[in-house]
Amino acid sequence: MGEDNARFAAHTLLKLNIGTLVSWGTAGALIENIRSGDLILADSIVANDGNKYSFDAEWNEYIINELRNTSLKIHHGMIAHAGQVLTTAEDKKKLHDETNALSVDMESLAIARIAHKEKLPCVSIRAIVDEASQCIPAAIINNTDAFGRPSLFPLVSSLIQNPGLITELIKLGSAMRAATRSLKTVARSQVLFR
Repeated sequence: MGEDNARFAAHTLLKLNIGTLVSWGTAGALIENIRSGDLILADSIVANDGNKYSFDAEWNEYIINELRNTSLKIHHGMIAHAGQVLTTAEDKKKLHDETNALSVDMESLAIARIAHKEKLPCVSIRAIVDEASQCIPAAIINNTDAFGRPSLFPLVSSLIQNPGLITELIKLGSAMRAATRSLKTVARSQVLFR
């Protein structure tokens, strides 16, 4: 997770002479009508300083057409960058009010910047985990590694100290499974191997 890791991965791929960069993973919703498991196919991303980077329109159109017969609910529009996970509904609303973006992630901006610099096509395919109204407790964020996996023993310790977190963890786990199913559907379609 995170901008630095995305930048490193993109630079590594450039050494392999790839033809397109794909920002692939999960995101948080910034508006109420986007649900866990919905897919975001971004047309652009807005940085914290207001600069915008566009994603490849031709690739996006191709992907939408190829996925039209799936059960995926696809949203197309602008996404926003955040340097860290937005943990409260208030933070998400504030970012939406500032940017009018549909969702937020931490990696797509780094990938889009590199693609722009290298004049490579780039797309962002993101599945929603947390909905706009969903809060993510700090104990869950603090006990998650760079790959989004929970650190078991510290998390269990937090749950023992605050059993109310169990409900939030179950909700987040269910949302993550929905997002993973959507990403698997895209992967099985082989839409990225045209």
